[in-house]
Amino acid sequence: MRHLHERLSDEDEPLTAGSVNHVTMKLSKPPKVLGHAMPDDDTALHPGHFKRKTKLPTPVWLADCPADDIASVRGSSTDDNNAPTLQHRLTTEVTAFVAYTNAEIEAAQASVQESLARLNACLEKQWPTAHATCFGSFASGLWLPSSDVDVVVQGIPTSLDDVPRRPLDTIETLLRTESWVGHVSVVGTKVTVLKVILKACGRRMDIAVETADTQQGLAATEILRAAVSSMPHMRPLVLVLKTFLREKGLNNAFTGGLSSYALVLLCLHYMLSRPPAAEEDVGALVLGFLEYYGTMYDHTKRGITWFVNPLGHLESVEYERKTSTKKCELVLDDPIHPDDRGVYNVGASAYAMVRVVAALENAFYAIEFHRTSRFTPTPLSQMIHWSGPAPLSTA
Repeated sequence: MRHLHERLSDEDEPLTAGSVNHVTMKLSKPPKVLGHAMPDDDTALHPGHFKRKTKLPTPVWLADCPADDIASVRGSSTDDNNAPTLQHRLTTEVTAFVAYTNAEIEAAQASVQESLARLNACLEKQWPTAHATCFGSFASGLWLPSSDVDVVVQGIPTSLDDVPRRPLDTIETLLRTESWVGHVSVVGTKVTVLKVILKACGRRMDIAVETADTQQGLAATEILRAAVSSMPHMRPLVLVLKTFLREKGLNNAFTGGLSSYALVLLCLHYMLSRPPAAEEDVGALVLGFLEYYGTMYDHTKRGITWFVNPLGHLESVEYERKTSTKKCELVLDDPIHPDDRGVYNVGASAYAMVRVVAALENAFYAIEFHRTSRFTPTPLSQMIHWSGPAPLSTA
């Protein structure tokens, strides 16, 4: 070991100023780092160099729109001076969504009308005076293809009206032999109904016989039909919100969500409370509805009721409830009984109202601060997935 040390010492070269500078330069060089090659010109500093190159998806409701409209909705217009506002972009998109939905509705309505005609043919064999009529959202023009169809059977002989279940049992027996019926069963809910699943499309039809409850349903249908007729923006507002709540799983009263009737009444109250001179587009109405019921309306203290003004027109008003709790709940009177405040609460079953309010609030801020991405390429896709409503389940 001693000889090795001596040999190495003999071979060492004396340090000079040049060798010291050479070692210093090597040590001062920055380490090599792997990275993207950057252009030598100034384009390396442009923000576009760092943008994602993935092509954004186009929502199904914009698929048939002109390219300029799609670019406008996405906010990617080349003219910054005339760039559309968020509300204008949302209005354009909601209009396209309604047109897309209308095509789906027209295709679904044909099968519903055909099934209704077959149902009437079966009823006439048993009771020549009986006939089936649609009511609810299908009759008021606020129906979606994913919704059930409400049907009431009228004209059954009075001797059988005392027991609503008896004619329903008879109708059930008649329909079990029909080839267009996939499944049929009597369900005893608040109103005893006959649940029918159409074999061809899997759509559900709820059949009830004429009672005091179904008479109220028919009256409510007329109120909503008149509202849709007099307020052109109400139908687009309702269709967007119904689709939104369905995607969130908050459109079923049996699971604590908002029933279709309750949602439409909330829309009606919101539109009636707007100043008459306000010329708002549908985009502003969607944002306004989300903001009002999601961030401003006090669901722990307030209630909504209805009255008929001297001209015979239905109006709504909010009031402070006598007993307020910290629980978020919906107190919404039925306009069928405008003089009975707090007696007929349409929102009594919405025990998950806090989830509904949270969903409305989240949707408002998501649209208000919308940022284009591959998951939310447009403002409306913050509420409804760009691939469109989920197909009707036949399960």
